[in-house]
Amino acid sequence: MDQGWKGKLVNFVWFQTIWFCAIVFENQFLWLMLFLIVGYIAVLPCRLQSVIFGVAIGLYGVLVDGTLAALGFYQFSAEVSALIPLWLVVLWVAFGYMLRISLTYLRDRYLLAAFLGAVSGPLSYFAAAKLGAVTFLFPTAMTLVVIAFIWAFTVPLWLYIDVWQQKRFAPIQYN
Repeated sequence: MDQGWKGKLVNFVWFQTIWFCAIVFENQFLWLMLFLIVGYIAVLPCRLQSVIFGVAIGLYGVLVDGTLAALGFYQFSAEVSALIPLWLVVLWVAFGYMLRISLTYLRDRYLLAAFLGAVSGPLSYFAAAKLGAVTFLFPTAMTLVVIAFIWAFTVPLWLYIDVWQQKRFAPIQYN
């Protein structure tokens, strides 16, 4: 699934579009975010493998953010009947697909991936808090440190899972 720099750039802009819609509009533009995800999957080879990866990282996101919300680290702006809002699940899935294309340079660079996760993860949550999508219930610095540790683990973990999955299912082309 290696892309040239143009493909990586398009994928990165695709992810940023979903991030913006999710954080600023939450569920109002859920239809657009889902359309972008489905459209992305439709143009991929190995669609089943991609869907499995997306579902897995979405479930991981529900576990991570649901646990932090349940522990009182933060709450979401809208009432949530599930562990986390649907827009955030979609954002986790989009992150997984961005990781598979735009962040391939981090494969086998797990320390760099951990560092970038520890920086970019908290920045994303901080921006979401400033835009009103999430409210930190503990002191901001404490919440961001916890998020930094989680993302320092998350980015290398999902890079590893992606590489493992692609090696495991490489001979099989799903359409």
